[in-house]
Amino acid sequence: MISALEKIAQKEGTPFYCYDEKKMIHQAQEMFGFFQGIKAYPTFAVKANANPHLLGVFVREGLGMDVISIGEWIAARRAGADPKKIVWNGNVKQLDEMQFMIKEGLGWANVDSFRELENWNRAKGLDPSHLPGLFIRINPSVGADTHPSIATGKGEHKFGISCKELPDVMAYAAQFHLPVVGMHVHIGSQISDVEPLIEAINVVSKEAKTYGLDRINIGGGWGIVYAEGSSLDLKSFRKQAFPLLSSFKVWCELGRFLLGEAGWYVVRVGEVRNRDEGVLVITDGGMHHLLRPSLYQARHTFSLPGADGQEQGKLKIMGRLCETGDVLVPESDGLIPKEGDLIAIHQAGAYGFSMASHYNAFPLPSEWLIKKDGRAVCIRHREASDAFLHAVPLPEELEC
Repeated sequence: MISALEKIAQKEGTPFYCYDEKKMIHQAQEMFGFFQGIKAYPTFAVKANANPHLLGVFVREGLGMDVISIGEWIAARRAGADPKKIVWNGNVKQLDEMQFMIKEGLGWANVDSFRELENWNRAKGLDPSHLPGLFIRINPSVGADTHPSIATGKGEHKFGISCKELPDVMAYAAQFHLPVVGMHVHIGSQISDVEPLIEAINVVSKEAKTYGLDRINIGGGWGIVYAEGSSLDLKSFRKQAFPLLSSFKVWCELGRFLLGEAGWYVVRVGEVRNRDEGVLVITDGGMHHLLRPSLYQARHTFSLPGADGQEQGKLKIMGRLCETGDVLVPESDGLIPKEGDLIAIHQAGAYGFSMASHYNAFPLPSEWLIKKDGRAVCIRHREASDAFLHAVPLPEELEC
């Protein structure tokens, strides 16, 4: 992999993202192993990375797709996803979006609020038979030991319907013949502790049984290893979850677990500045491409492809944006790179490119996929410098 990153850098320049197809397939197989003996219908959370070439790897492995927007739907369909295996998730779904999804043949939707259920009733018209199967998203009031910005399962969070609201929700669905087929729960992302996941599954399976439903969606959030913390213990999780899941048809929506460790963000060192507090390594990348360290204080590991013999020391890796918070690797102990060296930031496959922006009017980077046979293929070209202006009319085009 290191030699492949060097070759891409020589051919394409930096920064860029790169993904490993073999690792993606391995993670998909690990997931299917967890669900062995369970009627499972796993989906990939497209919000983690919407590149159709990456989605296509998971489609070929038998996964459906979990989408938030029409844009993610289009990416999933371009990847070859069966619309009947696509789940629509998220807050405040609009009526025109519902009509689009219905027309396109959406398979399933997670209903996030009572108001949304009312909108599905409006969208169905006189015939509910063309609606997708509806899962009611429960807010189980279960906390997860993760960053506050990616926790979703407590009453203070904006997601889902409280259990005390369920009788009214289900009565409304029955009154208007809405196709509620299951219950859904998702308590957050990057979870390494089994207990809150089991607690949430207990809640959703109990409520599903109460209303005679045989389908549940257990969400995602399976944690991976970054520079700190640990991954979710799948063996322990399966041992505790299997008795709760075995009597249901089970959906899930995994993103980070499937793609996080299969991706790298590769930058080149522009300057190395020695300060009393340590070494500042400034690169040609930044938080406009990899936002997680600045937004979530995430700590990714990193390596120096093609470099050797560097001294060890205290360093911070930063980007070139006009922001003090433009951090790629917070203060760490590691090899001190030289100007011109490559840095590969690990665990960047999920929520890397998908959260990138045009801040400071820099173009978005290219994306590359290392195929199973070792070939490196470009799956997204680097943008032109004026790409951020593509939707801005010229002065002579402005309406008076």
